[in-house]
Amino acid sequence: MLIGRKSLAALILLGVVAWGLPAKAADTIDLKFASFPAGMNPGQLGIAFTQVVQKDTPYRLQVTTGKSGPQMMIEGLKDEWDIFFGTPEAAAAMRTRELMFKKVAEAPELAKRNRAILSMSLGVYHWTVFESSGIKRFEDIKGKKVFLGAPASAALALTTNVIRAVTGFEPDKDYTRVRFDWASMVSAFADRQVVMASLPTNAPSPLVQQWAASERIRFLGIPEEKLSHPLIADFLKRPGRTLEVMPVGAYGDRQANTEPVNVLGSWVMLTATPTLPEEAVYKMTKAFWENLDVIHATAAWMKSINKENAFREINIPLHAGAYRYYKEAGLNPPDSLRPPEVK
Repeated sequence: MLIGRKSLAALILLGVVAWGLPAKAADTIDLKFASFPAGMNPGQLGIAFTQVVQKDTPYRLQVTTGKSGPQMMIEGLKDEWDIFFGTPEAAAAMRTRELMFKKVAEAPELAKRNRAILSMSLGVYHWTVFESSGIKRFEDIKGKKVFLGAPASAALALTTNVIRAVTGFEPDKDYTRVRFDWASMVSAFADRQVVMASLPTNAPSPLVQQWAASERIRFLGIPEEKLSHPLIADFLKRPGRTLEVMPVGAYGDRQANTEPVNVLGSWVMLTATPTLPEEAVYKMTKAFWENLDVIHATAAWMKSINKENAFREINIPLHAGAYRYYKEAGLNPPDSLRPPEVK
């Protein structure tokens, strides 16, 4: 039985937790959290979020990784997960059955249940190669194996289009697009099973630093003259997408670039459905923001997470519990984010 169909208080009185899992303590409630691998920025945020929630609330988050973003969203909106990640672009595509949701007939109906808790920068696309590969531009991947994103992910579609715009190359004709999940990609690139790995993450990323520790790395970028290409321009019009620059020295002397390169940025949302009770999301949202110093201490890039950006790029209603917290904290969410459940 889904946790939202009974009050949390009732579950505690019965001495059980969601989905019939035994509680370790009478005041502990298990929730399912679909996250990204720890090496990715959302995965790091997921760990930090879990830590502060479990410190200050009765909720114990059971974290699962390895799902693609669209898979996470579809399953989450079917209440298979209590908390999960989604992107503004995917949220928009789900409403209109576009991009990765073209074949998901129920997508528009599921999209009506999507609720945001907070927003954060997913970072910039690290189109990464090892310097020894000799690859210095996208044209150099011709005839080679590359990783562009997990199957059916927004990242896969995006980087495929970037390569189309810059080179005119088509996947599995001009180069081989290898299909790994995000977790498998980490070792596949390190083991040179692919010559390029596309990873959306904030810099400096611990995962990319791990690669760079073994050999100097280089980041590929979009030439200035290609920024006006329809595929790039279309990307920048989409929710949660921005043009950014990968600076020289972002990874110190382990980075081979001598000039900054144009890359694309993305935003991600921590989300839930109305099935998860308001009180639960209120307490978790409060725990997160009231322990922001702990969050910032987890990784250097997390200092970019702040209340000023809490709503940036969000294009779905807030969860009623998050909305309640933000109102109480004086952040005044815009009317466009007011949840339908709040009258």
